Amino acid sequence: MNTPLFKKFFCWKRALFYALLALILFCTILIKVKNQKRAEADYMTASHAFEKWDQMCEERQENFSHLQKIMQKHPELYAYYDAKIGQKLLALRNIEDSKPYVYRTLERTKQPHYSDYAQTSLKIGEERYEEALKEAIALKESLIKEPLFEENDENNSALFAFNLMRIAILCQKSHKDQQELEAWKELKKYGKWQENAPPINEQKGFNQLFNLFTIQNATLLDYIQAREESIKEENKKN
Repeated sequence: MNTPLFKKFFCWKRALFYALLALILFCTILIKVKNQKRAEADYMTASHAFEKWDQMCEERQENFSHLQKIMQKHPELYAYYDAKIGQKLLALRNIEDSKPYVYRTLERTKQPHYSDYAQTSLKIGEERYEEALKEAIALKESLIKEPLFEENDENNSALFAFNLMRIAILCQKSHKDQQELEAWKELKKYGKWQENAPPINEQKGFNQLFNLFTIQNATLLDYIQAREESIKEENKKN
């Protein structure tokens, strides 16, 4: 074989190989870009579907079904929507349907105290108030015994404050008047609340609780005072 011809053939073959490699690389990038654009479009559609469903009172509707289909197509969305969907279904008192979303969230986060709080929420949704009360009291005692527990830590104090509020409400639901009075007293003690006075700044979690239950001029302290007076009046009658 003529040597220059062989070299020419070899260079052409090598050029073809590189051209093919470049084509494969280009196609791969193109497919990835298209998939990314499709994924982004699906994410936006999922967001709109959730917002529309969240604004409605119905448990099942077209937007929710559409959202579920997108989540099945993009499993990474479960981490974002599970907790929100579970909370919405709990609010609608659809306990059984909420469980898969709640349990996946608990499994994903694996934070013991928060998991306990969420598990108790399911029992409240099922109106198992006596069991829920026992669990809430157990969580309170567990948090107090926690070596790293600090009342003024934002995350811990929020969980602690909301759980104390839950204990008081569950006592009310269970018609345990004396326990309810003790629960309100304990909440005010840990929150460092005085009558008709806002909470102090160090109690961040208690501030969150106070602000959440303040509507215009009516505060959480007003509600607590009304409950205390109502229980005392009932006790006088009896």
